[in-house]
Amino acid sequence: MSRRRTRSTILAVALAALLPVPPLVLTGPAGAQAPAAPAGPAEPWLTLVTGDRVLIRPDAPANQSLVVRPAAGREKTLFHRYVQAGEVHVVPADARPLVAAGVVDARLFNVSRLLDLGYADRADRDLPLIVTAADHTRAGTVAKAGGATVETALTSVDGAGVRLDRARAGQFWSRLVTAPAARADGAPALAGGATGIWFDAPVETKATGPTVGTSAVSRVTAGSESRLIDALEGAAARRDRIVQVDAAVSVPTNGPGLVRSALADLGTSTGPLFLTADDPAASGPVATAGPAARRADAGTAVLVTPDVATAARTADRFARSYPRWTATDLRSALLGSAAGSAEQTLRYGLTTAPASVDVGVLRWDARKAGARSTVTYRNAATAPVTIDLAVAGGTGLAVAPRQLTVPAGGTTSATVTVDGAKVSPGRVTGSLVASVAGTPALRTPVAVEVEAESYDLTITATDHDGAPAANWSALLNDLDRDYAVTVTEPAGTAVVRLPRGNYYLESHVDTARADGNLSTWIVEPLVVLDQNRTISLVATEGRPVGVTVDKSDARYGEVAAIFARMTNDGRYLGSDAHGPTFDGLLVRPSTSATTGGEFTFYVAARLAKPDGRGGFAGSPYMYHVQWIEPDRVPADLIRHLPNSELASVQARLASARPGRIGQKDYLVYAPLPFTIQEYYIPDTPWLAAIGTFAGEPDGNPETMLNSADRHFTVGTHSVERWNVGVFGPSFPRDWPWKWTNAARTGDRIDVELPLFTDQGTHREARSAVTGAYTKLYRNGRLVGQNDLAATGSFTVPAGSATYRLESRATRSTDFAGATSVKVAWTFCSATPAEGSTVRLPLAAVRFAPQLDDHNRAPAGGTFAVPVSVQWQDGATHGTTRYLSVEASYDGRNWRQVRLTGSGDTTVAHVPHPHGVQEVSLRARHVDSTGNMVEQTITRAYLVRR
Repeated sequence: MSRRRTRSTILAVALAALLPVPPLVLTGPAGAQAPAAPAGPAEPWLTLVTGDRVLIRPDAPANQSLVVRPAAGREKTLFHRYVQAGEVHVVPADARPLVAAGVVDARLFNVSRLLDLGYADRADRDLPLIVTAADHTRAGTVAKAGGATVETALTSVDGAGVRLDRARAGQFWSRLVTAPAARADGAPALAGGATGIWFDAPVETKATGPTVGTSAVSRVTAGSESRLIDALEGAAARRDRIVQVDAAVSVPTNGPGLVRSALADLGTSTGPLFLTADDPAASGPVATAGPAARRADAGTAVLVTPDVATAARTADRFARSYPRWTATDLRSALLGSAAGSAEQTLRYGLTTAPASVDVGVLRWDARKAGARSTVTYRNAATAPVTIDLAVAGGTGLAVAPRQLTVPAGGTTSATVTVDGAKVSPGRVTGSLVASVAGTPALRTPVAVEVEAESYDLTITATDHDGAPAANWSALLNDLDRDYAVTVTEPAGTAVVRLPRGNYYLESHVDTARADGNLSTWIVEPLVVLDQNRTISLVATEGRPVGVTVDKSDARYGEVAAIFARMTNDGRYLGSDAHGPTFDGLLVRPSTSATTGGEFTFYVAARLAKPDGRGGFAGSPYMYHVQWIEPDRVPADLIRHLPNSELASVQARLASARPGRIGQKDYLVYAPLPFTIQEYYIPDTPWLAAIGTFAGEPDGNPETMLNSADRHFTVGTHSVERWNVGVFGPSFPRDWPWKWTNAARTGDRIDVELPLFTDQGTHREARSAVTGAYTKLYRNGRLVGQNDLAATGSFTVPAGSATYRLESRATRSTDFAGATSVKVAWTFCSATPAEGSTVRLPLAAVRFAPQLDDHNRAPAGGTFAVPVSVQWQDGATHGTTRYLSVEASYDGRNWRQVRLTGSGDTTVAHVPHPHGVQEVSLRARHVDSTGNMVEQTITRAYLVRR
């Protein structure tokens, strides 16, 4: 990857956020639902715990495509989108301070991860949560009052494992966040007595070896965090002495999570010794400073070891030899005998407290003073023992005294010291070795974190009323290495210690008001930390942001403010604010800047004429505009974009079914057919979408038509037609969405193809259907089948073979075009190279006649139907060898149609005998390598009477 991207590349990155639909940034009408596509897997809409719905399209430019549907009653909610470790997070404004305070789990807004785990709305799965309160009983009561179903009581974390039907998510969220009260430390809190909402993430099973086969050792596993906590509690309640944990958290948290809290509560000297192969409390990639970090550490009786089974057997021996040893004693003995001194440990009964010595952090500015830590030796044997002490490894580590006598049943202490002049920055580790008569009896791990040149960064936050801000957060990204830290503090001031370097700062200060919440975004493209310094986040320094256009009655429908930053090593940083309006959003001009386009600020909006009912029904126009400022956040944050600087496009939406409503780009809608005048900022990639509905667009569309990139030139005037037949299979060129393809990976063939695309060459569509099937044959034998339209995943034998993929989908008979599409592809496929994916050599025959706005052709004479062949992008195929087209007027009797032209582009001359009301089309195409497609489109178009 190049170390520096050009401004145009950064532009493309951020514009993914602006693309109309499927766009990255812009939201749609509140309460609208995601498209349903019974003809195939629906787009991956996801309902958040707040009841808001989001759609991300990771294959859009810059992997940042997003559409947001606010829940009913949350119409003016702003959303914060950011990418962390390659995963897209979408956080509503009212959830952001709760997430920053550690009250609500950030994983609940990790849209990428939730989709990977199978929680897309199409899966119809409840959202698993853990709700915490003053005690587990209260937690269950609060969750139940919010509409959740209580499943598990979790006493160690004062919580309850619950399941939430996503249809009740809005009710649940409103019940738990309405009129929240501040915590004792001033941080935001939930309502109703709840203290936290957590994602009950799945737990990864770890193979830790066979059970020892003794009552002293038990083992637990679980499928989710709540069940793991429940199992840990069960082991503690049974007074199990040694517990093998065969599970670990699979979705890391940005800081301590509930599993860590449970271990802190249960893993004490009086509880079990927990042995695990992987830290069940592993944290994510972003460090946290502030209240979210103030949680208990993992218990003192938790041991992470790569060989759990061996550790369990050894611990069992220790427990039998020294029955009065506590779990922390067992942990110390296990750590001390890890290098093969178990027999000596058993013989002398030595343990240490702590079990491992963590000297802490040796600050850069205190290096000369060094550091020290005390370790206490305990002798469980019946005779005193004299030990010689030495430090193995760890340059700069030492111990004094060098010899100790530990009395029988007693303790004696030593001091581990760190010589700051001899250690280098980073983590320094070693072992404190206690030997008896020259033979190691116990090895105690020692570690110190030696700070590189670092400084204190003090951040003060002031809210919109001039008071210290309680609801604020700041994210500092290191521009030279993949490191970030989130800072928040309800008192309004926080101090974070950071290595010397250059940072990118994103911060928000939020103030709740009765007449509408205010949010000021403060972004600094470059923060140089080469000494102790202070940054002030003053909310009142924020200014309104936006765009104006020539039409005075235009109002915002969808907006975004985007902050895009490229690092020196090519990483993309940045985040965006999204919403239906800029109301309540303020932005402070930056005081720093880049010099080569590494930072870009964007303001984007779609505007139309409001209908007076909260929407944009019947608007005669729509604007798709943005303005860009490189290197800094400017002082002039509202700019006018006149029509003379835009491209003009007349969009004509045809009717394909009587009485339907069409919606353009999730915003403007009207009865079909209708025409809308659109204005686009030029030289920018714009996507588009058309949905059709039986009524107002507040439910699942019957059809959803998406386009690839379109570019417009300033001052030009053009016409685009949409929803015009012939509807059929398509392979749009340069298609950005990976779900539209047919490919083979190893011995698996995956297909998901559109069958009802209009005649646009760079489009694809999904449609509601009344019936469908997909079948795959290999050398004439059926491999698999389903009831989906041109969609499926099939396991096939290795090697090369001839395949035939068949699919048919039917839809309501009142459609003006394509009431049925039947297609069969014949092709050869072999097992691809390991780790590679090969696209299959499939083609589609497309028809693009001049139909009217009701998808009708003129009666009488011979009708010219342009015919073209579309190949799947990225597939290896031959050239056209044979193409034929047939027509039918009843769907049963077919006649050959004369073709003129050659190759992939011809014209079919279809006769329209007197009295014909509709025409069906059948085509057969064969390429020079033998790949073939046969397709039949019933009622391809109507004929005017």
